[in-house]
Amino acid sequence: MSYRPICRARTIAGSVAIFAAQLGVFPLPARQHAEQSSAPANPEFEVASIKQSQTQKRPAPGAVFFRGGRVIGEDVTLVGLLRFAYNLSPFVDPIGGPNWIRSIRFTVDAKPGRVATPQEERLMMRALLAERFKVVAHLEDRPTAVYFLEVAKGGPKLQETAGPKGAVNRYIPFYGKNATMEQLATHLSIWLLRRPVIDKTGLKGFYNFAFQADPEAGSAASAVPGGGADGRGGEPGNPYDPANLAATVTDGLPKQLGLKVTEGKAPIPVVVVESAELPSEN
Repeated sequence: MSYRPICRARTIAGSVAIFAAQLGVFPLPARQHAEQSSAPANPEFEVASIKQSQTQKRPAPGAVFFRGGRVIGEDVTLVGLLRFAYNLSPFVDPIGGPNWIRSIRFTVDAKPGRVATPQEERLMMRALLAERFKVVAHLEDRPTAVYFLEVAKGGPKLQETAGPKGAVNRYIPFYGKNATMEQLATHLSIWLLRRPVIDKTGLKGFYNFAFQADPEAGSAASAVPGGGADGRGGEPGNPYDPANLAATVTDGLPKQLGLKVTEGKAPIPVVVVESAELPSEN
């Protein structure tokens, strides 16, 4: 069976192996979906189109996002599609597979045949990758460099609220309103530290907080890999320089939020690609 952009896809004979997503700290943008108790165990897109991109408007590995009830991939590599399908850290690359999974870009437009949850749409993407790319893959926990978000000496400097669950927004400065520590860990990981961040604070409530850049943080950038005056980037004294952001965060969190980040290693789910094939266009 092939997915076609203009006709209803038939049910695939047999089953597609489903691997449970094991890391939930890198959520994609939320959408409103109705839960359906009768959802099939191996959900599939009703229609899907996959074509090689003729342009490269986005940096690798491209982008996958929800739009108007569809899943859209723009200039996305198979690596990017795998990250979406398994809801994994954007900073942990899949292992194995042919070299082209990291370089050849695709445009993807996939539509469920019913209202679906984000997790169901990820399962649909796994089925699509197995059908069109002939992907055979599995998840393994691999020791990975991470940051641990912890409470600093003296305790947290956060305003606890009654909720409901809010968000952390902006770059630097950033603000949390009714935010959880898991949301803060996600924000630090994606926007500032560029590495998985695991919440170890033990704080389970909702909190308001604000974080401002410390002008003195940039002076510590030379101690941060990739920053400072070591020839690998980082304007000394500039806490907003991307290469100095780790120093900005590590210096500022204890002072402003009563939190800290420490480096370490932890088992992180990684997709191991056993085989994959270039898809035929439809």
